[in-house]
Amino acid sequence: MRFSSQLLLLFCSCLLGVSCSHKEKAPASSPQQVANQIPAHLSKWGASADKGKLEQQGDFYIDSRVKGEFSQSVSATRPQDIVFTKPGDTEFAASAELKEIWKKEYEGPWMKSFNNALRKAQVEGKPIFILFSSETNPLVKALDEEVLGKKEFASWAAENVIRLRFEDYRSKSRSKYGAKIDYIENLKKRFQVRAVPSGVLVLPNGTVTARYRGYRKGEFAFYEGRLRDNVEAAQKKIALWEADLEKKGYRIWTDIKKRTVMAKLTRYDDERLYLVQPDGKRSSVHESKLGPADRKWLREEKQKRGLL
Repeated sequence: MRFSSQLLLLFCSCLLGVSCSHKEKAPASSPQQVANQIPAHLSKWGASADKGKLEQQGDFYIDSRVKGEFSQSVSATRPQDIVFTKPGDTEFAASAELKEIWKKEYEGPWMKSFNNALRKAQVEGKPIFILFSSETNPLVKALDEEVLGKKEFASWAAENVIRLRFEDYRSKSRSKYGAKIDYIENLKKRFQVRAVPSGVLVLPNGTVTARYRGYRKGEFAFYEGRLRDNVEAAQKKIALWEADLEKKGYRIWTDIKKRTVMAKLTRYDDERLYLVQPDGKRSSVHESKLGPADRKWLREEKQKRGLL
């Protein structure tokens, strides 16, 4: 996804008039204390939610209820909810370091993690084609040979869709593959998959837009043609979704290694940016880790507020 300079200017203008917060540094806090400090607008469960489920991971606290999937509607960022503070005036405990979100690079060409695929789809503005398969199934083998393994299909898919594939591990040792088996079985239930091969086309917001049950040898033209038509229709829905997110303050952030994430800024505090992704996952990043364009944007915003 790409955002025009005009839209970025519109986003920046929405931040004008935001007052600065001047608070003393808070001492190290327990998970419960950290949970009580989180403003309501940073929690997708609202002010009345149970705030006692933060888990400590290293130096950071992670909300255990956030599963990394787009499960609830995103909300707009009100100007008064974005707080800029002067250097040294910090009181907000860090969420996940953004580098932890980037820690596992995207696999390819077929990804193996739904959460990673969803995040990649949100950044690139593409639908996800999920294939549930089995190494021993003859129809899966035919589908690979006639469609998915063809160079022409691979070239088209690389430009238009995020590919995600899960094999059937139920025949393998549960002591060794138990977690993977449960993970895939839960996804099968979520997407109502009862047999292999089964395909699902999913939008970046987690919505299923098309299903592909089974495969018949020789029908490669029909299978691929239907998939291409569905992807084209999905791209139109994604364009509407992206426009809605832009209105709510979401944008693409890029770090110095050119890795990207879609998120909205909720707070700037002691040279750190606190971001929320569309799925509700919170993260933070030091401004020195941002790419040149984002550092320039942030510098301009700080100048407007007299923070330089």
